[in-house]
Amino acid sequence: MLNMFSLQGKVALITGSAHGIGYSIAKALYNAGAKIIINSSNYESLNNGLNNLLSEGISIRDLLTIFETLAGMVTFCSLRQL
Repeated sequence: MLNMFSLQGKVALITGSAHGIGYSIAKALYNAGAKIIINSSNYESLNNGLNNLLSEGISIRDLLTIFETLAGMVTFCSLRQL
């Protein structure tokens, strides 16, 4: 059924995707083949969401993260050694 809705080769930015409905949408889009970009305005929430997605087997190569500012994103990626 998901083949009918393939997102292979697409990139999806899901705002508020570190938890709740946004998190579920991010997983669904990933399962449909998209590379996903998760987003949160809160570092701890973003870090928790990232860890949860990774623990569910989502490959870091298919997962991008974005923080509220470019400086925040650089800091986040540096801390995660991405």
